[in-house]
Amino acid sequence: MLNSAYKEFDKIGAIIDHYASILLGIIVLVMFGSLLLQVISRYFFNSPLSWPEEVTMFLMAWMSFIGASVALRSWGHIGVDFFLQKCSGKKRIFLLLLIRLVALTFTLFLLVEGSLFVMGSAGIVSDGMRIPMVYPRLSMPIGGAIMTLHIITFILGDLHNLQTYKES
Repeated sequence: MLNSAYKEFDKIGAIIDHYASILLGIIVLVMFGSLLLQVISRYFFNSPLSWPEEVTMFLMAWMSFIGASVALRSWGHIGVDFFLQKCSGKKRIFLLLLIRLVALTFTLFLLVEGSLFVMGSAGIVSDGMRIPMVYPRLSMPIGGAIMTLHIITFILGDLHNLQTYKES
């Protein structure tokens, strides 16, 4: 039961991670292009544009939250694993589960508070481009949702490992 749920969540997570990685590449290219355009217009034509900094700032938010979800899928965030390295067997699995539950609390907080932040942005537009602020701020709950999916996948795997663990 847990193993099949884990496999399904892992498949969904892999698909989302694939497209998130592609999106990150596109975001980096657009950020680079808009900043390059700004430098060219400012220094070669002495006529700075008003929107490239704003585009870059909004894309940086998307890159941060989507990038965090991609890093989380491979458990690639910075962490202190001193105690984890000292444990083995069931103790290690329990400790991992505890760590992941703390991470789940954070990602759920990000999802809920990010959603409230977006809802509070209705009617607000950006200064330079005059786009609704809902769009750049959606990065927070969407990133939180993807990270929550990845954490739930890890938790299902840990629970399965606990269930099937045999002492040597």
